[in-house]
Order: sequence, then structure tokens, then C-alpha cells
Amino acid sequence: MMIDRHHQRVGYGAAAMRLVIDRVGDKGGMSHIYLSHVDQDGSAGPFYRGLGFRETGEIDEGEVVMALAL
Repeated sequence: MMIDRHHQRVGYGAAAMRLVIDRVGDKGGMSHIYLSHVDQDGSAGPFYRGLGFRETGEIDEGEVVMALAL
């Protein structure tokens, strides 16, 4: 998911991600949500860490894999 740079830092992305996290958690049967990002300046890594995602130590096709325990 990407938010246009003109609309970043006002909470849209965090609100959308929280809805996804809540929905997945409510469905049951899943223990984690996984995602990945390119590790470079301006990456989404800090944003995801702020939502509780943690790096797994894996790299998938050059992207850092993160997970959130549900």
C-alpha cells in the first residue's frame, strides 16, 4: 500500500493499516502478518515498526521481511 507523498504524515496510512490488522486479527486462525519493504532512505520501515512490525532477519528478493504477531 502506498499513500501519495502529498497526503503522507496525516494518519491515512496508519489508519488503513490498523483496519487491516484488526480485520485479520478478528478472522482468527492466523498468528502473524508478514510484509516487506526495500531498505533505503525514505523506506516504510520506520512506519511499519511504529505499527508494531519487527524485522524477521529474512531478505526476500532484496526486501526486508517484517512480521507482526497477532
